[in-house]
Amino acid sequence: MSEEDLRRYGMREVGIARIVDDRFIIDLNDEPTVDHTECVYAFLAGDEIVRVGSSSGRLRGRMHDWQRDVSRALSGDFKRTRESEAISWREVMLRYGSARIFARKGTDATTSIGQFNLYLAEESVLIGRHKPRLCHDRSRHRDLVMKSLPVNAIESSGSS
Repeated sequence: MSEEDLRRYGMREVGIARIVDDRFIIDLNDEPTVDHTECVYAFLAGDEIVRVGSSSGRLRGRMHDWQRDVSRALSGDFKRTRESEAISWREVMLRYGSARIFARKGTDATTSIGQFNLYLAEESVLIGRHKPRLCHDRSRHRDLVMKSLPVNAIESSGSS
């Protein structure tokens, strides 16, 4: 169901993550999508969405940061990634072997105050809806979803 959900949201599979010798390795395979800015991404392990995030900069750069930060945490350096998150990543990878990465450009919107991208709101909706185990601030996103956006907001015409 979750892969179907991600595809329905307009996301494409852009890579795979795995742990090899205590290193978090991300291999990207969709050049056009990983060069997007203002995008939303999700890690799918088995049929579970385990992490949802967004990137204001190029997705390729964000994935590089993930690789570096989680790898450091797996080695005991918890400056940018919490110890509990490193443990959870290890558990996910032990169970599933890898996680596929899905992403898409955020939806552009035009309002009376101007044009902007909704990627942050879309990230919050996805976190609130799927409650990924590796998103440590899930309740804040759930509350945002309940107070602002209709649940089907991200099912509208997102660009990919």
